[in-house]
Amino acid sequence: MTWTLNYPGCWFNNGVQLTRNIPMVPLSILAYVKQHGRHILTWASVLVTVLVGLWFLWNGAMVHLLGIDVSGSQSAARDITKMDLEAIYASGNRELWLVTALADQRAVRCSGDNAIAVLLDYVATNPNDAQGRKKLAEHYGLAARYDEFQKEYEVISELEPIESNLTVLSKIYSAQGKHLKQIDILRKIIDATKGRKPKYFLDLAITQQITGHSKATQTTLKELRAHHPDYMDYRTVRIEVTNAIEQEKIDAAYTQATAWIARQNDRIAKGKIRSGDALEAMTPEDALQQLAKELAELSWLFLRAYQPVMASTIIVPYDAWLANSPDLALAYVDALIAQGKLKKTYQKIQSLDQAQTLGPRLYIPYVKLAAMYGNDADQLAVTHHLNPFLFDEEQAISLLFATRGIEKPKMLHAIAKRFNDPSILVAAPVLHVFVDWVTASRNVNPRIQKAFAVSLKPVQHKRLAQLCSAIPDELCFQAIVKQLGNVEQIQAEQIKELAEIYMVSHRANELVDVFTMRMQQPSTGETFSSERLRLAAAGGRDDIIRAWLKASMTSDRLNTAIELFHLANSNHHANLAAEIAEVLYQYRATGQHRGMVIDAYIAGRKIGSLMDFIHADSMNRPENKDRYSYLLRTHAFNDATMRERVVAYCTQIIRAGKVPAHKKLICADILIIQGAAIRALDYIQANAVRYGEPWQSLATQLTYRLY
Repeated sequence: MTWTLNYPGCWFNNGVQLTRNIPMVPLSILAYVKQHGRHILTWASVLVTVLVGLWFLWNGAMVHLLGIDVSGSQSAARDITKMDLEAIYASGNRELWLVTALADQRAVRCSGDNAIAVLLDYVATNPNDAQGRKKLAEHYGLAARYDEFQKEYEVISELEPIESNLTVLSKIYSAQGKHLKQIDILRKIIDATKGRKPKYFLDLAITQQITGHSKATQTTLKELRAHHPDYMDYRTVRIEVTNAIEQEKIDAAYTQATAWIARQNDRIAKGKIRSGDALEAMTPEDALQQLAKELAELSWLFLRAYQPVMASTIIVPYDAWLANSPDLALAYVDALIAQGKLKKTYQKIQSLDQAQTLGPRLYIPYVKLAAMYGNDADQLAVTHHLNPFLFDEEQAISLLFATRGIEKPKMLHAIAKRFNDPSILVAAPVLHVFVDWVTASRNVNPRIQKAFAVSLKPVQHKRLAQLCSAIPDELCFQAIVKQLGNVEQIQAEQIKELAEIYMVSHRANELVDVFTMRMQQPSTGETFSSERLRLAAAGGRDDIIRAWLKASMTSDRLNTAIELFHLANSNHHANLAAEIAEVLYQYRATGQHRGMVIDAYIAGRKIGSLMDFIHADSMNRPENKDRYSYLLRTHAFNDATMRERVVAYCTQIIRAGKVPAHKKLICADILIIQGAAIRALDYIQANAVRYGEPWQSLATQLTYRLY
């Protein structure tokens, strides 16, 4: 039996299988229908979808989603219920009210193509009628013909460049990631509203920042302040901090961030909730929680820019907030870990655990650090205050996976038992599989089959695929893929889910060529293209990534390139990650991109490249000289090339004029260790006479060794 849904609520029986053309019907309904037989499919689905379809039809699916105000339909002022609209239209009447009413009537009768046809005829005769085009765009949206929907609104916005029309187009471009086009539209919206609404200045600044236009972003923020001097919003501060970090103005960024938090904390304490954003309707308690989240986000900005000290320092004055803000506690822990202060991190998490204020996301670093620093009792104590009811299914599975990875069976079983509660597992079928896998020795295939018996969400599919790969169980993996349908016919909305499943299962390469073929199909080509790129990065396909970097590396694609770097690096393709990072750094030499290059070199053990990079970078960034010296000393003992480098470098340092004495002392000591003491002798003896200790002791030792 074939049922084809052309419009919401419009089903047509064609005879073999269930086909869905547009994503208007909830997937859970379809899954339920598939499980319970032909009669439910025939009657229940028809009833549900008709009701859903009628709601969408009269409210407008795309109208509802994008907030479009489709005005201009004149049928509301007329009683059309008793009119024979088809007959009136056949008589030659082509007024907008009639065409609008007739199109709606045909759509209700499941004649969507004919509804669009009558509107196309009207628009062809009246090409400058924006209201007629709005109605046509509405029906394109209902028919899931989004390309035509967009084209109509592009014309509408030219005919009527008013706020409502331009806003729809801005949302379309934003959803498609076409930020450069969105920037042009947002500028037109500001002109149309004469700068009266600060929201559009802020939207423009955010979009300019996404595309890497830092100077334009700052100009827009200045315009915002000029038009609305009293307007305050956290997002403006976030933009300014981000830009300052990218420009290597770390101290300025820190000052801006701390000033904002202190000022808003003071306002909340005085009961003056700030205006201009969502907090104006909050209680002081809720506002403080929101401010803690903002502080956490600002800390993560410094951390992503490879400034972990700043990331933790910004939180220190608000240590008392950690117990009540899981986001802030996680940000602080992340910053401490990035600094290598693992024992201090463990002690901080233990204190939060003892106060029973430990959020679910902190349990993963907790178990890892307990495995490193705790004894058996400490490791089992991790579960003492663990409240399984605070975890969602995804968080619980993540914790089990992380604990399994550190190979501490007792801790893993203790955690799994905490989640082995029927009231939790009844609504978490995939977690149930994981718990059975950990706590029971029996085959988990029956439990997997039960999980398949319900409609799973994308994240559940992904986690189940991870488990099947870990077992490993190929039949289980293929069964998950089959749930999404044949890749040759897969719907656009499921493409991303399929790609995620293959990536988390470390099988990304298997889909790259298949997606390459599907890119040729106009209806889904763009979606397949973007997912193919992500698969290529996760699968280490350097040929595809290099071609993309060469052809597409623009400011509008910076975020895409950063995502590709992380996909390659996290999947252990260090050489590919290094290539991406090098391109990013050449394009824009920010602290974030510099850190990415260093991470990739270290992951790929490309010590020579790392030394070259840091040495060249230290010419402009003096603080990197210490890092370069440290790395040279670290690797010089096992590598002849490194020994030559460290000797040359330290010889240069001790002879330089504007280098602090303690750094010269370190380099002199290195030269002695490396057997090149003669190069430092004159300098050390001169300083022994001039400064005394510790140079005097060093000169004595050196003279003794040489003579």
